[in-house]
Formats: sequence, structure tokens, C-alpha cells
Amino acid sequence: MSPLAPSTRARDLSHKTEKAWTAARRAADRAMSRSDCWRGAAGSSELTAEERTEVGRGALAAMDEAIIRLQAARDALSAELLDAGVLAPPLVESEDLPATTWQALADEGHFEATEGELARLVVSDLAADLADAAHQLVPTQPRRGDVLVESADSIVHQAQALLTAVVIAARARATSWDEIDNVIGERGEDLDAPARRPAEARYAQAIAEWHRGIDRPYHSYGGRMHAQLPDAALRPRWSARHLDRWVLARRQPRDNDGGGNAPVSAHTVDAAGADHTSWLISTMLGVSSRTMYGLREPGSVATRVHAERKVPALAAAAKPGDPKDAETLAAARTALEALRQAGTPAVSE
Repeated sequence: MSPLAPSTRARDLSHKTEKAWTAARRAADRAMSRSDCWRGAAGSSELTAEERTEVGRGALAAMDEAIIRLQAARDALSAELLDAGVLAPPLVESEDLPATTWQALADEGHFEATEGELARLVVSDLAADLADAAHQLVPTQPRRGDVLVESADSIVHQAQALLTAVVIAARARATSWDEIDNVIGERGEDLDAPARRPAEARYAQAIAEWHRGIDRPYHSYGGRMHAQLPDAALRPRWSARHLDRWVLARRQPRDNDGGGNAPVSAHTVDAAGADHTSWLISTMLGVSSRTMYGLREPGSVATRVHAERKVPALAAAAKPGDPKDAETLAAARTALEALRQAGTPAVSE
């Protein structure tokens, strides 16, 4: 690690970090103040319904600005730490994805699905595979003992992968680590950080890898494409229909699967009513919060993925005839179209 020498460059980077952080704090203060007004804090409880609506939208806009400012501060600090040798150089950024890949993701509804819906489909897909594998052990035709052991060992590994996917899905739906610890926390053994809760330590890497995949579903470099998410999350519509058929083919009278002919897709890719409202809220919060909490990966591919998710969420949230909503949606569509037309060339991070 290089020494933290107070070079001219180090001082410049430090100044940029401080300036960006100050701007982020001011923006966050404005967002908090407007949020307080929206919730009826002292001095704002007499607002009319129209004024309160305006304040609420202003609070969301202020939060968006705070997110942008905070990301700038984070980038500035990252540059400062990288220059000082505290951080290692990042991996090579993904090249732009082929147009056919972007189109396939859009056609499959990947950008319209929430992180929680994608994670839940992965759980369903792994559960189906596990059930099929366990089914093979039920018949008692003669088999060598080591073959049975190998089959059972494979099933155990599949079950462990399923549990990891379930934890990811639970976290995507805001389940706390305390709640998860109540069920599986005591099973954690290799704790690399004793101060952290067991389940969080056990699944930290899997959660981080999932977030990277959400931001960059594929990694393209040197002409090769590498999927960063399970297939069920990359092809949610196909996967949901396939799993619908899987459930229907095995349905028993005693099964409590919600009934109907779409026990999987009806609550994910075809969600309606209360499920649709949940989807809308989750998508809007996800689009706004991934940068704030440092979950959104840097880079041009992640930037376009973020824009691809934002447009359908804004379109679903827009009130018919509302000029501000129409203006916000138009701006998001223009920004997305610019990314599509220009491509997303690889950048050095």
C-alpha cells in the first residue's frame, strides 16, 4: 500500500470529496425537511390536499437530488482512496451488451420486474429442480449404495442453494436480518466478523453477487458473454409460464397454491391489483434507493439498466393528464433513448 502522502493530487481529491459530501448533506437536509412537511410536521399540518401532494412530490424530487449528490460524494471518495492505495483497482468494466441481449431482457420483462419478483422466481425454479431430484430417490429399484449417497449429497447441495436464494428473496422484500437470524442464525459457523449477525455474515457474499447481477445482468468482455444472474431472473416471463405448467402438472387436491391456472405468474410477471400496487411501490423505491445505499454498480451498463428500469416504473406511476408526471416521464424516456442510440461503450473505472 502506498503512503498517504499529502501530494497536490491527494489534496485536490480530498477537496473534491469534501465539496461533494457537503453538497450531499445539504440535499439530504432539504429532502428531510420536505418529507417532514409531507408527513404533517409542525407548521405544515394545515396544508390543503393539493399543497400536500405538491410537497410530497417535491420531497421525492429532493430525494432524487440527494441520491445523485451522494453518489458523486461516494465516487469522489473512491477516487481518493484508490489514489492513496487503500482500494485495489476495480475489475475490468463490462463492454456494451449486444442489441439482441438488451432486446431479449426487455421482451422477457426483466426491467419491469422488481428485484423481489426476480428473486422469488429463482426460488421457485430451484425448488422445482430440488423436488424433481428428490423424487428420483423415491422408487426402490436396485442401485449401488455409492450412487444413492451421491444423489443424496447432490440434493443437499441443491437445498443449500435454495436456502441461499430464499434469504436473497427475503432481503429483497425487506425482511430484517434479525427475523432471518431467528430461524437460521444459529447455524452460521465461519463468522469472519464477530460483530456482525451470523446470517448476515454467512450470506454477505451471495447478497453482494446478487446485487451486482441486478445492476449488470450480463458481463461482456472480449466477445464473451457471462450471465450474472440465474436464468429464471434473466427470463422471468418464460420462467413463470414454465413454472405454472410445473405446478399444474403436479397439483394435488390438498395443495394450497392459490389455485387458478397461473400459480406462479399471477403473483410475479402478471401481478395485478394489490400485487401490482406492491410492484409499483417496490420498483419506485428500488430505482431511487440502489444508488443511495451503494448497491448500484458503477459503469455504463449499470447506468442503462437503471434507466431501463426507471422508465416503466415512472410510466406506471404517472397520473393521466398530470403535466409534471408527463414531463418527468418524457425526460426519463429521452435519457434512455440517448443511451440506446449511443450504446454503452466500456469505460475505465
